[in-house]
Amino acid sequence: HYVAFNAIHGPLEEIPRHCDVFDKRAAAIKCLDDAVGRMLKAVDGLGISDKTLVLFTNDNGGLTEEVNRPWRGTKNTTFEGGIRVPAVLRWPGVIRPASVCNELMHVTDLFPTLVSIGGGSTNKSLALDGWDMSSVVFEGKKSPRTEILIEATGSVRLPSIRSGQWKLIGNALFDLQHDPGERNDVSEAYPEIVIELRNRILKLS
Repeated sequence: HYVAFNAIHGPLEEIPRHCDVFDKRAAAIKCLDDAVGRMLKAVDGLGISDKTLVLFTNDNGGLTEEVNRPWRGTKNTTFEGGIRVPAVLRWPGVIRPASVCNELMHVTDLFPTLVSIGGGSTNKSLALDGWDMSSVVFEGKKSPRTEILIEATGSVRLPSIRSGQWKLIGNALFDLQHDPGERNDVSEAYPEIVIELRNRILKLS
């Protein structure tokens, strides 16, 4: 099942619960948390936890840099604070509790990964943007993904791409391996990387 919560998203209307304890935004988050808890309790109560993969994620970063720290940027930017989001998975008996995966993944990887987990195959489908990440999630293997086209040309945001340790946002180049907070533009030191990534954006766009 796919469940898309409107909370938490603006404009914040009247929040039905928890406003006696929290401000509107925090109350909306608490409502979201309560709802997820009810679903997990239902799965557990039905005795199907060991057959159910629960995946919780988001489509963009927070509204302020304060909530996105240590990442730079906010929602509607292509800095890490605008695009890097948590993905939390629960599958008792399959995924070790409190385990962490820091491999490179993208939301487009969900489709081929879930198809693979379900015993299906995408071999006969049209070309996909995503990769099957089941071995990354369940076996701790390295991610086959080396790049993410974050924003194509002609969009409302600056054309952006990540390739390995490098990330190009418009004309600014960042070395995420040594500068994950994207504070230092190194485009002048690596003009050949800028040209390479700019051409890659054009090709993928």
